[in-house]
Amino acid sequence: IDAFRGDRQLIQNILKSFGLRDTLSFFHDIGILPYEKNGYYYPNSHTASALRQALESELEYSNVDVLTGTSADNISYVSDCAADSGAYNRGTVTYTIDAGGREYSAKSLIISTGLIASPKLGSDGSAIPLTERLGHHFTDIVPALCGFCAKGMSFRKIAGVRTDAAVTLYIDGIRTASDTGELQLTEYGVSGIPVFQISRFASYALHRGQSAVLSLNFFPGMTEEELRGEINRRMSRGGRGVMSQMNGLLNEKLLPVLLSLAGISGGDMTESISGRKLDKFTRICRDCRVALTRPRDFEYAQICAGGVRTEEIDTHTLESKLLPGLYFSGEILDVDGKCGGYNLQWAWSSGYVAGCLGAP
Repeated sequence: IDAFRGDRQLIQNILKSFGLRDTLSFFHDIGILPYEKNGYYYPNSHTASALRQALESELEYSNVDVLTGTSADNISYVSDCAADSGAYNRGTVTYTIDAGGREYSAKSLIISTGLIASPKLGSDGSAIPLTERLGHHFTDIVPALCGFCAKGMSFRKIAGVRTDAAVTLYIDGIRTASDTGELQLTEYGVSGIPVFQISRFASYALHRGQSAVLSLNFFPGMTEEELRGEINRRMSRGGRGVMSQMNGLLNEKLLPVLLSLAGISGGDMTESISGRKLDKFTRICRDCRVALTRPRDFEYAQICAGGVRTEEIDTHTLESKLLPGLYFSGEILDVDGKCGGYNLQWAWSSGYVAGCLGAP
């Protein structure tokens, strides 16, 4: 549960109803043999398309009608529910969905469209105004599991560098989140799994107009004293240029950029470099500060943070508290997870609850 962000009670209720073991059992039943590697589960076929094919096959076997290539243009409803102190007395609601010039009627409706991340895959945000017209409200929606444009380093010179690093996010100077993994340095700024893991906090901070600063530690496995000792050992061999002495310490594109931040030129001879500059270089290697300016656009985000307000939804069934028979599942809910398959698990768990425990 700690891998998810959002209303804790909602998350706990849904994952308790359909958790990891339920997911593995479901997919095994429809033909997917799972295997585990480093705590993560994959299809034994090593292909994501196997899951899609298994789900499509099960839909066909269950005689489920699937309409593709068509967008919902409008959702309207007729209700016989009577207002009662701002809530509804349970009655019946008939929903009408206008799509592609045709109308579809239903007593129950599940909205599971995602939000606006990766719009080329279909999550273009078109369901947001439809949901709002049904009376629901959204929290602020920001990109998550994404990279960031940043300033504070010569990013064009280090574009393409991948290196293990610890990243720590400071919002208005307060340490907020951290993670360690393969950092990707790009022409626009920073990316990679550790950046993705802290992205929702940084995106919201920038959305609120706060400062978001990332500390990059390129030696997460060494203390400052250990790193200083390694640098001193290299510098003790005089008569050579600093780039030669530091060869193998860092990526060859990254090294001169960090040296420059410490006031050291790549062409300097070791004897000409002061201890003060070496101390600064050591600190920068373990605490290089870059200011995040904006998240990458929704087009490049894997998911969004934000969604339909939780207080408007039954946290056990995912049914709307405003309209009976209306349910939500997946990313459109105000829940998001870290990298590692957690957002897929949320999609499956919330889909099961809305479809099997909620909608009749």
